[in-house]
Parts: sequence; C-alpha cells; structure tokens
Amino acid sequence: MTRALPPQSRRWRRAAWLAVLVAIGPACRRDPGPPEDAVRAFLRAMVAEDCRALHRLAPPGEVPPGDEFVPGCERMFREDPRAPQKKADLASYRFVLEREPAKDGKAVVTMRPEGLEARFASRLGLILADGTWRLEGVFSDRDIGDEAAGGTAPGTAAPDTAPRLDATEVTAADFARCVQAGACPRGLYVEATERAGCNLGAPGRESHPMNCVSWWGANRFCEWAGGRLPTGREWEAAARGPEGRRYPWGEAAPDCRRAVMAGCGASPPGTQPVATHPEGDTPEGLSDLAGNVDEWTSTTNGMGTELRGGAFDGDEARLDPARRRVLGVPYRLDVLGFRCAR
Repeated sequence: MTRALPPQSRRWRRAAWLAVLVAIGPACRRDPGPPEDAVRAFLRAMVAEDCRALHRLAPPGEVPPGDEFVPGCERMFREDPRAPQKKADLASYRFVLEREPAKDGKAVVTMRPEGLEARFASRLGLILADGTWRLEGVFSDRDIGDEAAGGTAPGTAAPDTAPRLDATEVTAADFARCVQAGACPRGLYVEATERAGCNLGAPGRESHPMNCVSWWGANRFCEWAGGRLPTGREWEAAARGPEGRRYPWGEAAPDCRRAVMAGCGASPPGTQPVATHPEGDTPEGLSDLAGNVDEWTSTTNGMGTELRGGAFDGDEARLDPARRRVLGVPYRLDVLGFRCAR
C-alpha cells in the first residue's frame, strides 16, 4: 500500500517542479536566429518561387491567409513574362547583409551586392512575430496607392518639388562611358550578349535608353555623372509641371506619336532611341517621361523602389505620371531604365 505524502512534502515537490520549468523554459523556446537569416530565406524563396515559404516570412495581417495567398502567388509567378529574368537576377548576386541592433522586436538589415559601397545599401525592415523574423513589405513588385506613396492623384496639382531632371533618359552610349571609366562595375547591369532586349553593347542601339540595369547601377551612374536619381515626387513634378498636367505633354491621351508604348507596331516590342517622339515632350523640353522604359527613382520601400513613367510594353494606364509601382532593387529587366536629377 502506497503511503500518501504529507501536505508539506506535496507542496515542496510542486514548488521544485515549478522551479525546474522556470529554469528550462527559455531554452525550450525557439531561437528566432539573426534577422539576416530571414532575408536570406526570402531571397531563396523568391528564386525557388516557393510561395509557402514567402507566406511564412510575411508579417501577420500583411498578406491574406495561406489558402488565399499561395494560389495567387503561384499564379503571379506563372503569369509574369519576366519571371525568368527576375530569378536569374536574384540568383546572380552575392549579397552582403549587415544587421543593425534589434530593439523592441524590430530590426533593420542592410543589403548590397558584394563590392558595392555601403552607402548604396538597401535597408530592409523586419519584425519579430510568433518567434520568427518577418520582412515588412514582402512583395517586391506591386502597385501602391497615392496616399502610401505620398504623391498626388490625376487631376490635382503636382508636387512643387521640381529639380532639374535630365532632358532624356540615360542612353546605352552614356552608360558605356561609365563602364569604360571603371565607375559602373559588372553585375549591376546586363549586356546585349547576355540577355535579349538589352541595349548595352547592341550594335545600332547606342542612342536607345540604357536598360537591363539595377537600381544600384542607376545610382552608381548618376553619382559618377555628377547627379543623383530623382525622388518619386520630384519625377512627378517634372512630368506634370506646375499646372498639374494629366500627361507630360498635356491632356490628350497617349498614342504612338507621343510615346513608345504597347501596340505601336514594333516586333518584337522594345525600346526606341530617346527623344524621337517630340510631340510627347513636356513644355519644358523633357522627353520620354511616358513610355520607352520605366524609370528608377530614389524613393525606396525596403527591398523595393518606386518606378515611374511606364515602358514600351505599357498601356495607357501604365503611362500615367501620377501612377507608381514598386519593384525589387536587384532586378535588371529590359523595361527598366533611368534618368538623373541635378
């Protein structure tokens, strides 16, 4: 027959077990690891098109539930005609990731290609949720609204912050001089011999806009040329003027006389030499602010940066100067170019 412990012994045993649980509790909790590991996981998931992994890396409430997010994400990868270019771009880099001190469940990790100066690094925000570091703004390519972007809607006055933007997009010939000077290193752009549709090194396309260039490459060129990338608001102010024009040239809808856009007869679709559509110029003399290539700006959103202007494959909606998209800074697509501000 088992003899019952006296009440004092039972209380002592319970207290002893509680002390053990308190002591080992922190060790049983999962270590979230360093936040830069979450950035590496995100990059791997993007290359692998692993939508379930991407969902796990998104903060709660930022994306739909998994049974909605995953099918939509898989459809996005499947239907994106430039998904192979994006995968190749992400896989081509060796990134340097550096962590800033985490505080109150939040962290910042800077990211830049190996060999590029730290001042060009992108800053990625992360939050600790359910014991896991998660990237804020996990999508790298999406539309953002006027309020989120701090811009203005069509039909209203444009922002009044207008610097002097270059009259044309940077051309392939311009960028080649930066390469020859050693100021624009390989890896930040793609040449014609490496990818169809790229203008750098393509015979007869020297006066076409420089495309297939990352945001880092655009920044590096503008610094070398004595300028900088414009902000999204500065770009819009230059395109719409002080009167708040609907389009760079005025109120008339875009067409093939004014812009290099979808449906203008080129086969296969692609860029055209800069400043060859004078009817689409602004009254101030700026060319191709609608069409030809999407233009990088300096307005960043974590791993993404704001694009303006629309490209040769864009419809009328894409050419709206008040419209903005966010695209991942590593991409070097054939629709991406830029111009500098002074």
